[in-house]
Amino acid sequence: MSTASSGFGISHRTIPEFRMSGVWNATWKMFSRNFRLFVSIALVATALVIPSAWLFLSSLRDRERPARLLAIVLSLIWMVVIGELGQALVTLVVFQKLHQQSATISANLQRVVSRAVPLLLTAIFVGVAVCAGFVLLIIPGLIAFTVYSVAVAVCVVEGTGPGKSLSRSAAMTRFHRWRILGLWAELAIIGTVLDKTVELVWVRAFGQSATSFSVPLATGLVEVLPAAFVTVLWAVTYCQLRAIKDRELAPLAP
Repeated sequence: MSTASSGFGISHRTIPEFRMSGVWNATWKMFSRNFRLFVSIALVATALVIPSAWLFLSSLRDRERPARLLAIVLSLIWMVVIGELGQALVTLVVFQKLHQQSATISANLQRVVSRAVPLLLTAIFVGVAVCAGFVLLIIPGLIAFTVYSVAVAVCVVEGTGPGKSLSRSAAMTRFHRWRILGLWAELAIIGTVLDKTVELVWVRAFGQSATSFSVPLATGLVEVLPAAFVTVLWAVTYCQLRAIKDRELAPLAP
């Protein structure tokens, strides 16, 4: 960590360096101290997504229904909307707690809803950039993901529009993108192992078909805790990148 001086040669609080271990530690502290709040948000988001997930999977398997494509598109849109708004809400809460700002969950939810249009436009632009990058031989997609990984967080906390949120995210992640990619890789590995474990247990122990809707339903319920933790992790990532970029003093512990 770099040291912030009082002006008299006396160091006090510090500006954090972006380290993967530091993000994991800070996330665990934040998550464990506010466990019920973050898990409650994840449970509500999961409950809202389950019907659309069922519609999505059933539409994929029903090749004879004329409206299946519309059902697939609408269910995907709904899942993206809930996911992005949930991430934005958690990011706002994490930022406020780290900076000892008080706000009710209803006030935060109202702020997120009021900024739903710029939030979703920002998420769409990020998604398009990432998908286009993956079409162009994968590596550009990974670059786009790391560059714009905190754009939605910027949008909800700093109140910026899509264009400014994207450019701000690019500036904040500069010089830290390998570590951000490392975080994503760690989460992807953990998530894949967890998915396969749940699927194996559900199929072997309960005799369910691997293609049954009960498998993703069980996976979604089991992953409520990990999903809540991951949303907090990306919010902490934003807070640390912001502190480094703006030379802010390290936020106080919640």
